[in-house]
Amino acid sequence: MQFLKQPSAQGERTASLDSSGVLWHWDGGSAAVEWWTYTHWMETKNEILLFTSPVQCGIIPKRDLQPAQLVELRKVLTDSIGVGRNA
Repeated sequence: MQFLKQPSAQGERTASLDSSGVLWHWDGGSAAVEWWTYTHWMETKNEILLFTSPVQCGIIPKRDLQPAQLVELRKVLTDSIGVGRNA
C-alpha cells in the first residue's frame, strides 16, 4: 500500500541479468547493481526478491515468467548470489 501513490513506483520496470549483475530500468531512470551487492534472494508465492540489505530489495514478479524462465532465473541467482530462501 505504501507504494500505490508514489509516481516513481508506477509504470513498467524491467530487470536484465547478465554475468556482472542486474540492470534495472524504469520510466525515469535505471540502475546497474553488481552481483556482489546482493546479500541474498528469496522466493515467495508471487515474486522473487533480491536483497541489497535486510530491508531493501528489488522485486521480480513471477506472473510474467514461463516455467523454464523461472528455473533458469533460480539457477542464475543461485550461481551468482547463493542458495535462495523461501518465504
